[in-house]
Order: sequence, then C-alpha cells, then structure tokens
Amino acid sequence: MATITQHETVMEYAVRMTSREDEMLVRSKLENIRGVKEFRVDLREETVLVTTVLSSFEIQRLLESTGFLVILRGYNHSTSDTSLEGGVVTMLRDSKVCGLCRMIQGSVVCVVEGSLSGLEEGEHRVQIHSGGDITRGANSCGGVYGELEYKYLW
Repeated sequence: MATITQHETVMEYAVRMTSREDEMLVRSKLENIRGVKEFRVDLREETVLVTTVLSSFEIQRLLESTGFLVILRGYNHSTSDTSLEGGVVTMLRDSKVCGLCRMIQGSVVCVVEGSLSGLEEGEHRVQIHSGGDITRGANSCGGVYGELEYKYLW
C-alpha cells in the first residue's frame, strides 16, 4: 500500500483589514487549527502568509469566515525551490466600488480570480489585456486577450 504524504505549502492572501481588531479576528481564525504550521498577519500590507498542509480552499474559507474580502495572491510548495508562483494582484478602491483581482501563472494554466463589491446593478464586463504596462491606463496595456474569440463574460 502506497503512503500519501502531505506537503507543506506557503500561501499568501490579500485580506481587507482596516483595524487592529480586524487583525486579531484574522489571527483567532488561524490559531490552533490542525494543519496550520505557522502564519503571519500584516495589517499595514493587508496580507496573511500561511504555512500549511491544508488546501488553499480550506484556508480561504477560514479567512472569509471573518467577513472580510479575501483573495489568494500566490503559493509555493515547500518541495520546490522556486518562489511564489508568478502573479499579479490589484486592489481597486473607490468611494463605492472595491475589490481584488489576482492572476497566477502556474506551469500549465493561468488562474484568474476576482471579487468586487459595490457595483451598481446592470451589465458589466471584464477585459484582460496582453501587457502589464499601466503608465497610461488601459491605453498602454496592449490588446484585449481573446476579444475576437469571446463575448464578454457578463
């Protein structure tokens, strides 16, 4: 019979925290959880770094139980010598609309995940540009990926 071993993974999350009380609530959700080896909560950077054998989904559910906006920014398996998988995370803050978006390029696929709140009801669209130069906003980001092949998501 084969033995299945669990490998530790380091995961970084963006967590929408604004106060010391928020930070303490996040800490309380991760303390004494079997499978969480260690964690670091950084209120100023609004990040949580977790070393664990649990899945990213399980950790995200724990963090979301705080009621805060949570997005996985990156991860690294301890058996690898590479740093966190390449990724881009942006946080949108407006007077009404806020959210996070991340893109993580793995060895085979690119995961795009986001969460927005405060949008007015109605139709909206998401565009992914081919470049990352934002010096002139969308005008310097290159063409829109898949614009000819796909209609907008919503």
